[in-house]
Amino acid sequence: MTGRVSPLALSLLAVAGWMVSLGVVSGRPELIVAGLPVLLLLATLARPAARPDYVIEQEIGTDRVFEGDEVTVTMTVTARSPIGLIELLGPRPAGSVVRSGRHRAVMTLGAGASGRASYTLAFPGRGAHDLGAIAIRVPDVEAARAELESKGVLFDGDTIVTSVCTQAWFKDPDGNALMLHRRFDA
Repeated sequence: MTGRVSPLALSLLAVAGWMVSLGVVSGRPELIVAGLPVLLLLATLARPAARPDYVIEQEIGTDRVFEGDEVTVTMTVTARSPIGLIELLGPRPAGSVVRSGRHRAVMTLGAGASGRASYTLAFPGRGAHDLGAIAIRVPDVEAARAELESKGVLFDGDTIVTSVCTQAWFKDPDGNALMLHRRFDA
């Protein structure tokens, strides 16, 4: 949760506040009885949700790929706590073609559950191809970065803001590149 209050929530808060105030001033208990549940509901919804805790693993089918060869990339997410929604963007180097599956996965997982997404890339041309980072879409890159840094995660440089997105790069304990990502249009 980003902490932003929507116009609808502000309107409901104002109406409920007026109902309770008028009920107290005018001595009409029905206004208090009608306004109090709305205030309690807004207070309950305003609590920030706990951030999900998860582990992401990436498996690449082979270390070397030659012209015309294919490689399978598998991303596995294991949830330590419930995840309402997670979106992963697997690496897709320039010059590669997705032969099967999708390099984007969206999933919801309960605590202790795992989800997998696989796709096959073909490399029709010659060249060096990097199957580096998995991008993890987050609502707020700076907030996610601050939380990870508080847990001892070291980031590679500053947060990058482009004309399309905000991103922050880091490595998991095994040295695999990961990126926190948020597109402006999403």
